[in-house]
Amino acid sequence: MADLITEKMINFNLNVKTRDEAIKALAESIDSEGRISDIDTFIEDILKREATCTTAIGFGIATPHAKSAGINTPALAFARLEKPIKWDDESEEISMIFMIGVEQSGADQHLEILASIFRQLVHKKFRDQLNATKSPQDIIDLINKL
Repeated sequence: MADLITEKMINFNLNVKTRDEAIKALAESIDSEGRISDIDTFIEDILKREATCTTAIGFGIATPHAKSAGINTPALAFARLEKPIKWDDESEEISMIFMIGVEQSGADQHLEILASIFRQLVHKKFRDQLNATKSPQDIIDLINKL
């Protein structure tokens, strides 16, 4: 997990009003690290995945993810939102987001990453740590323990 996330892919006060704005902002943070070859394709693949089933998982967290031809290096981005947003018509408001992108040929790597995150998100202590962290390095340290 250590090589999936960088400080530039972490945002503690993301100011967005919609799911699509959040997805675009996190994709841009991944792109800023040179991990995306085609941002439009990546965002489209994330939105296609959202159309099949919401990635709002409870606890005020969403995990948009996709295998995409637009990704050239696996990536994980994280954001805490300045204000919670409605992710979709069925889900609760979201205040934290983990975005995962892997190459189209990445087999089920995105599912392995999701499983690692899910195993910790069910624990209130882990969620509290995510909310309490003050530095991007603290988030990276938490992720590296998964």
